[in-house]
Amino acid sequence: MTTPPASSPPYDGEWEFVTIDGTDPEDPSEVVGQHTALIVASNGTVHIAYSQNNYEDVLLWSNPVTGASTIQTMVEFGSVGMYNSIAEGPSGLVHIVTHERVRGDLIHTSYSP
Repeated sequence: MTTPPASSPPYDGEWEFVTIDGTDPEDPSEVVGQHTALIVASNGTVHIAYSQNNYEDVLLWSNPVTGASTIQTMVEFGSVGMYNSIAEGPSGLVHIVTHERVRGDLIHTSYSP
């Protein structure tokens, strides 16, 4: 744990660093965590959408206020995961929009926590 530099706004605590997902040691070409997008939902759950396997999948990490964090594959049909965006709708649905790089399509998926 470290504290922010003196030029940062005043904080009453320390920064905590947590590895959310990791690269497979058997496959050094795998890339995890590119094109991340983060929201804190109205219920306090932190959601991070990110790319895995060199833009093959879009994953969603969710960390609720109580309970264990989860990782789910949201979009899994290859060549997706560039320029992810995430938002929560008024009904609590989590929406993820991503770019499919081969065909150039814009893809939307939603998740009801």
